[in-house]
Amino acid sequence: MVDVIPFVPRLDLWWLGNVFKGTLSKKFAGMKPDEISRAQGWACYHMVPNFADVSGDQDVLHRSIGLFNFKQSVYGWRFNQNIEVKSEKQAGQQIVEYLTPLGVVRTVGGLTEEMKRAGASLGWVQEHLIKKPEDYKIAGYIFENIEVFPQYKQAQEYMDQMGEWGVVAAGGPSLGASPMHLIQKELFDATRFFYCERLIRGSSGLALFIAESNDKQSWINVGRSFERVVLKTTSLNIKNAHMNMPCEEIEIRTKLQKHLGLKDEHPLLLLRIGYSNPKPKSYLRSIEEVMV
Repeated sequence: MVDVIPFVPRLDLWWLGNVFKGTLSKKFAGMKPDEISRAQGWACYHMVPNFADVSGDQDVLHRSIGLFNFKQSVYGWRFNQNIEVKSEKQAGQQIVEYLTPLGVVRTVGGLTEEMKRAGASLGWVQEHLIKKPEDYKIAGYIFENIEVFPQYKQAQEYMDQMGEWGVVAAGGPSLGASPMHLIQKELFDATRFFYCERLIRGSSGLALFIAESNDKQSWINVGRSFERVVLKTTSLNIKNAHMNMPCEEIEIRTKLQKHLGLKDEHPLLLLRIGYSNPKPKSYLRSIEEVMV
C-alpha cells in the first residue's frame, strides 16, 4: 500500500509530438521520456509500447495484422517458408501483400503527418486483411505458418533499464486479448464484422428512413414514419431490429448519402426486417411486486 497515488503521465505522446514538430522545451532538449520522468521525480510510463522505438521498419511492417516485434517482448515471431511477403510505400502508406498457396491478401496502413504531430506512434489500418469470405482461409493459413521463439535476454535488458522506476509489462508481439479480439480489432473492419457479415446477410430486407433536412421537424417526421412501419410489420408478424451505426457515424453517413445520390436529405434510421423464429420473452414481474 502506497501513501500517495503515484503520478505517471502519458509522457510518450507529448514527447513524440513535440520532437516531431521541433517544439520540445530547451529544458528537455536531448532527453528521452524516461529521462524527463526521472528528472521530474515521476514514475516511468511503459504500459503501452512506444511503436516508434523499434529496430527498423520490419518490426512494425505487419501492424495491419496486429503483429509487432517489440524489443521488450519475451518472445518473437517470424513467418516460415510457406509465406512470402512483399511491401512497398506509396504516399506515406505501407502496402503489404501476403502470398500463400491459397491465394494473396493485402493490407494498407500508415501514419499520417497529422497523427505524427499529435504524438501517435501506432499507424492506422486503411485496408484490412479480410475483405471477402474467401480471405478467411488465407488469413488462417498465414497465422498457422508463424514460428514463435523466445527472446528473454532483450526483455531482461529492458527490465534492467527500467529498474525501480516502474513495472515493465513484458508481453508478446500482439496486443489482442484473445483470437476474436484480434480478428475484429485488426483483421476485419469492425462495421463489416458486426453488421455486413452476420446481421445483414441474415435479414430479408433493410429499411432506411431518410429525413428531408437536418432539423427537428424532419427528425420528428422520421420518427412518425418509423412508428407506422414498425406497427404495420408487427401486425404482419414481420420482425424488426435497429442497426443504426452507419447513420450515427458521420463519415459513414456521408458515404451512404453519396452512394444513394442524396443531396440535402439525411439517412437517420436503418432497420433490419424479416421473418424469424420467436425468441424467449423477458420475465415480467407483477405490478404488485414493483409498486411502492
